[in-house]
Amino acid sequence: MIARSLAVLVIVLMGTLATSRSIVLAESANRYPHVVLILVDDLGWADLGCYGSSYHQTPQLDRMAKSSCRFTHAYSAGSVCSPTRAALMTGRHPVRVGITDWIPGESDQGHPMRIPEDRNHLPLEEETIAESFQTSGYRTFYAGKWHLGGHGHSPREQGFQHYQDPLDRPEAGSPAKNRLSYRPHASDWLTDQTIAFLESSAAKGPTFSVLSFYDVHTPIVAEQSMLEHFRERLEAGNERTDLLEQAAKTRSRQDSPPYATMVHEVDHQVGRLLRTMERLGILDDSIVVFTSDNGGLSTLLKNSGPTSNLPLRAGKGWLYEGGIRVPLLVRLPDGMERTIDAPLVTMDLFPTLLDLAGLPDSETAIDGVSWKGTLLQDQPPPKRPHFWHYPHYHGSGWTGGSALQHEGWKLIEFSSDGRKELFYLPEDPGESRDLAANQPGKVAELSQMLDQWRRSLDAGKMVAKEETEVE
Repeated sequence: MIARSLAVLVIVLMGTLATSRSIVLAESANRYPHVVLILVDDLGWADLGCYGSSYHQTPQLDRMAKSSCRFTHAYSAGSVCSPTRAALMTGRHPVRVGITDWIPGESDQGHPMRIPEDRNHLPLEEETIAESFQTSGYRTFYAGKWHLGGHGHSPREQGFQHYQDPLDRPEAGSPAKNRLSYRPHASDWLTDQTIAFLESSAAKGPTFSVLSFYDVHTPIVAEQSMLEHFRERLEAGNERTDLLEQAAKTRSRQDSPPYATMVHEVDHQVGRLLRTMERLGILDDSIVVFTSDNGGLSTLLKNSGPTSNLPLRAGKGWLYEGGIRVPLLVRLPDGMERTIDAPLVTMDLFPTLLDLAGLPDSETAIDGVSWKGTLLQDQPPPKRPHFWHYPHYHGSGWTGGSALQHEGWKLIEFSSDGRKELFYLPEDPGESRDLAANQPGKVAELSQMLDQWRRSLDAGKMVAKEETEVE
């Protein structure tokens, strides 16, 4: 009887908790919450302490995770930057937008397959998340790496009223005129600009800000003040043995002091931004999102990359988990800690943020779905198949292909030879056991889904150069 009463009490408390989460955000939405989106370039799923790194040090982000929804199965829309950034801005799949490679992309020269044509900018007719926020009265701001087109297709033309980037027509005399002579990746300067925007604008009304770091992308240039610290943290002995991924090499552990200093620098800058928001009294009236544009750079043709995504396989450029699974923290005004294990993909952030802010849906058909019900009322997460399409060559050793994940199963199809691999992620997150030969029915089922999806979007494909010459 006592046990039953306690169970009823727990259920009531859980219901009250879910309701209180809704009330907290509803009150914030009535004031229109500030929204801050922090995007890191090439940050790996395992690069943060709160995601299991024992070598990198990220105290600020680990602290943020304790007041956030931490997604363990968040995915980037692409395994390289521009496709994911296009999906983030539009809520639409990169194939639908026409950007499936980084801009300007890899050449197929010297390779046997011809790659499809790809856009070199985000079309102006696409409705962006910034335009949606601006239409609803938000002041909009973008700082840092864009990588969706140059002059005439910058954030200024895509709904951002204010845009700061040391590489975009810097003013004469600006300390950011040459970012390499100022700071390796200007992370502190970009954070300064974001802080200045919030200090000048947050009191005037709701704001939507994007802080897009150049860190931790190559070139790997150490923050000298922390370099010796991370050298001392290296474990003695146990020489690293890199893993083979077809013709490429994958780093088998995190042991790069220069890279660790860059991760630490991002962490430091995020801490500065959050402390500023707290000082301004807006942190608990804000939605703060932290994520990456693709998996960590661990796999390269000549030498392994600067980080390791283990236990996930491979890294940036590949459609294995290491190339597309990314960290994602979503801090809501209630500041509650939660762990969410269901798969969310980049496109979902567009409708989710609009929904959380209490704003109208986009008038454009999008591929993303809102997670508001899951984040606020503990409703079951959205369930549907997820698709990736990367018909291009990449310096990581990737030679083109597509992938589908559905109900724990994952199919990867390689363009070069039509080979298919099948994995069951709940039991094999490292994709070490190819089940294709043992599960022909599942391969056929998922292959049909993948083919239908590609045909429905008229997805570009790689073809043998001999075929194109005959045509």
